[in-house]
Amino acid sequence: MTTTEVHHVLLLGPVHIRSQTTASERQLARRERALLARLALDLDRVVSASRLIDDLWAQSPPPSATNALQVYISHLRRRLGPEAIVFSGAGYRMASDVCSVDVQEVEPLVRRAGELLTAGRADDSVTMLDEALAWWRGDALSDLQDYEFARVAAAQLNDLRATAAQHLAEALLACGQPDRVVADVTPLLHEFPFREQLRAAVMTGLYRQGRAVDALELYNEVHALMREELGLDPGPGLQALQAAILADDPALMRAASQYQAAADGIKRHVQEAAGESPRTNLEVQPTPLLGRTTEIGEITDLLSGQRSRLVTLTGPGGTGKTRLALQVAADAVEDFAGGVYLVSLASVTDAEVVVPTIAQTLGAKEGSGRTAPQALRELLAGRRVLLVLDNFEQVIAAAPEVANLLSTCPELCVLVTSRESLRLPGEQSYPVPPLAVPGEQAIAQGDAEALSQYEAVRLFVDRAQSARQGFSVTNENAPAVAQICSRLDGLPLAIELAAARTRVLTPEEMLPRLARRLDILSGGPRGAPARQQTLRGAIDWSYDLLDEDEQRLFARLAVFVDGCDLEAVEAVCDPDDDFAASVLDVLTSLVDKSLVRTGETSHGSRRLSMLETVREYAGDRFSNDVARDAVREAHARHFTDLAHRAGWQLQRMEGRASIDRLEREHGNLCAALHWSVEHHRDEEGLSLVDGMWRFWVKSGRLREGTTLARGAIEKLDGRHTPAWAGAMTGLGELYRAQGDLLNARLIKQATLPYLQESSPVRATVTLTDLGHIAQDEGRLDDALTLHTTALQAHRSEGDDRLIAHALMGLARLCLVTGRIAESKSHYEFIMKVGHKYGEAEHINEAMIGLGEAARREGDDATAQAMFAEGLSFALRMGDLDFALDAFTGMASVAVNRGDMLRATVLVGVADGMRARTGLVPYFQDERTHNLELTRRALGDPEQTAALEAGRAMTLEDAASYALLG
Repeated sequence: MTTTEVHHVLLLGPVHIRSQTTASERQLARRERALLARLALDLDRVVSASRLIDDLWAQSPPPSATNALQVYISHLRRRLGPEAIVFSGAGYRMASDVCSVDVQEVEPLVRRAGELLTAGRADDSVTMLDEALAWWRGDALSDLQDYEFARVAAAQLNDLRATAAQHLAEALLACGQPDRVVADVTPLLHEFPFREQLRAAVMTGLYRQGRAVDALELYNEVHALMREELGLDPGPGLQALQAAILADDPALMRAASQYQAAADGIKRHVQEAAGESPRTNLEVQPTPLLGRTTEIGEITDLLSGQRSRLVTLTGPGGTGKTRLALQVAADAVEDFAGGVYLVSLASVTDAEVVVPTIAQTLGAKEGSGRTAPQALRELLAGRRVLLVLDNFEQVIAAAPEVANLLSTCPELCVLVTSRESLRLPGEQSYPVPPLAVPGEQAIAQGDAEALSQYEAVRLFVDRAQSARQGFSVTNENAPAVAQICSRLDGLPLAIELAAARTRVLTPEEMLPRLARRLDILSGGPRGAPARQQTLRGAIDWSYDLLDEDEQRLFARLAVFVDGCDLEAVEAVCDPDDDFAASVLDVLTSLVDKSLVRTGETSHGSRRLSMLETVREYAGDRFSNDVARDAVREAHARHFTDLAHRAGWQLQRMEGRASIDRLEREHGNLCAALHWSVEHHRDEEGLSLVDGMWRFWVKSGRLREGTTLARGAIEKLDGRHTPAWAGAMTGLGELYRAQGDLLNARLIKQATLPYLQESSPVRATVTLTDLGHIAQDEGRLDDALTLHTTALQAHRSEGDDRLIAHALMGLARLCLVTGRIAESKSHYEFIMKVGHKYGEAEHINEAMIGLGEAARREGDDATAQAMFAEGLSFALRMGDLDFALDAFTGMASVAVNRGDMLRATVLVGVADGMRARTGLVPYFQDERTHNLELTRRALGDPEQTAALEAGRAMTLEDAASYALLG
């Protein structure tokens, strides 16, 4: 009879598995470790599959996440044993008879130790706490902090550690062991610097050692730290302990609980002294504020303890700045003994009237020689007051008056809502983000329960239920609701106006009407300000406050799709030099006024964008701009030049930066191409295709690229030019990458005569392309002739890079005809040239080719290593075509090694990439053979599940899976 091995899952530090007999462990992929931890946190409890998917993929689960989850579960079962993770029908459960979890060991120890301490059994408590604290190996779940569930659990577990340390300190004091308190607990103060009771215990221990000066130094240390980090003083209990040490209170030598007694006494005193309830003019809001928990907490934290006495909530119209400010103010009433007051400035247009309006709101009376500012300062003197100044953007010139109030009233805090910051010293600007909206993948799944977790969807449903009795979100209408919220950029005002339309429209009927969202979104609640009655009115309010240059640039920014950078704005938006100020200055002003958003790319450059709702409004204004055609022409010219410059860099080592830039600008590039085609700018359009086709291949945009390229070429009047030849070359390569060999060959053959006359080098390159096509069509003799002819021509020119390009075809041909040694020699030359000249495409080609050569020789270790290196390099360079070849090769290696589950998953990964991108792997002849072998080994159901899991994997997960094998 065999005994099931128990595996110990350790979460109190980096996630780790400790087994009784296993000498070494296969490293788990990151998402596998996350799944292991998630199940371990609920040991012996069923966790639903949907909950696991949400926790593992956050807001962006892949379309078939369930199948991917099954593969991860299968891997964990192979590592822990088949009984370790049990499927219950509703979800998965980690079984405690096979797995133990350190958290489950520690929690009862700490709880029981606390009970023993309360019962006066300090010695026993110390023993138990020493055992509990020994389990920690660092911060809990420290290697999974990019997962929300792990961050939440880690915070709770680290808090448990602090509690254990606190109990230990108190127990040691009760046992008369101040030396251990000082020695063992002092290091923990660095991990939990603001745990005042922990610090108090160490201070008491130091005092009992006769080190009162060191104890007071600990107090001074935390006092300085709290003032610097939090803007706060230590709590009353710690202050009382400091006073007791200074007074040499003999009670400190007797009572371990002296700190707590002092804290409780001072807390009661403070509560009794609070006296009169705070005053406020805030009104109860008619509807609850949904979501915004994070924002409320962050803003409250800024205001608490006067960390920042001036906080400005910024954002475009409709983001819900006022509603958020009112909620923060309502929650803060108890913290401001002098009162919390709302001052609405919506109807104030004269900056000089702002202070009198505040004074009138607070009841400060001018007269008897006192001005309104003087009366207001006298009223606020010594009072802890929170002022909410709403709609400050139209009286921004009054900002210095706010600064004067803050400088003369040290207890005053001001919370401002404005579409631009006040630019005052000490101001904390807080951009209010839109509500969270689902991504495309979450919408595609159509799960009403999951979609309802998003703030924007919850707001829509709540307001729709108010507008139409009986409205509910279902799996049928949830995708339409979610798309509405996404199309409206998560703007609360827009969502509320859309929800009101459910009185007459279903979400499915409403969605297509949002093509003109500014017209349909009207009819706000009666009594609301005009700017809140319609979405157009909300943006009108901001637009009307702009000067002429700002209005002009705001409208012209609508020409950009998915944002742009400063270089593009300066190149495109002032074709006639008609701005009074510099474009940069005007743009900065629009950013300050929250009409243009800024973000940072992965390369550290700044990116400018508009919410789509705001961009639609700007587009309406742009349609009436006299310089509209000139701006569009400048836009097309700028992005055509960009595509042409970047396109030639894509094959080189520095090409990743070009791929990233073309990815960011793809919307603008497509818009430029459409405009060029529609306005018969043939050369610009064809030049853009010539610059873009390599990007379309490498990024897997084959279908879209083919449609765009063909559309541009078909508009021509029959003239053959260099731009035409470049576009035709690109279209042929797009067809070849998709496996459409007939169209690829016909296009290459049609282009060849022109190139032979105008560009002999490009003509020879085309011969190599035709050789690849001939090989894929099975015409191996033709392929050999074409490759040999191209190689001889390039050798006569003496350019190693061109020679290496021709050898790519011969190397591949040698592989399929069994001449492995000759193929490897060619690939080694290609690799050498690639490194010498920085040609990334040559390097990747050689890596994949050498991997395939090793596989066909039976050297699986070398093949796996080369494919893994090729995959890493391809992903680093952004080459999905080479990544696909690497996944395909790794699947064949796994078959050779007998790991049929892994092989099937990798075939699924390749299939998924092909389905999403249209790419066809070069070495695809093994796929059918591999699938037949894996089907025999696994059976149809398991093979199908593994294929589906691979197809559903994200590229990140697939790479992690492939590289850890």
